[in-house]
Amino acid sequence: MEDRYDDALTHIRKAVQVAPGSADAATFACFILAFSGFSEEAVLHGERAMTLSPNYPGYYLGILGNAYRLAARFEEAISAFNAFNVRNAGFGLTDLVIIYQQTGRPEEAKQPAGQLLSVRRDFTINAWKSTQHQRPSCRFAKKNR
Repeated sequence: MEDRYDDALTHIRKAVQVAPGSADAATFACFILAFSGFSEEAVLHGERAMTLSPNYPGYYLGILGNAYRLAARFEEAISAFNAFNVRNAGFGLTDLVIIYQQTGRPEEAKQPAGQLLSVRRDFTINAWKSTQHQRPSCRFAKKNR
């Protein structure tokens, strides 16, 4: 969150090396790698986390969904975000709206948008936006490793 991507990458890669059986380390690796431009590598860690912890918390699906989305694996992202919403009502729906818009399917975006507003009545774009870390415009995003 402090834009220290090189440090984060170094530390998370060490963490998964030291604790290869840790689902939490794999999930955090998924998060950090995806937003550092390593989306395909992130997907591998996210999927591994779910294998390591079959009773994983719902937010694992949200993190993996973002990795899929950043890797342009939109159908898998849609599945992950739908599953996230099933486990945690109202979560993953914003991401579904984004994906549908990104892929030129605005009519499909209407259903999750309506569901989001009915489940999370206090939801606002500004409040949501303030919780989102913008993907860097630095060298990491350009490389899309």
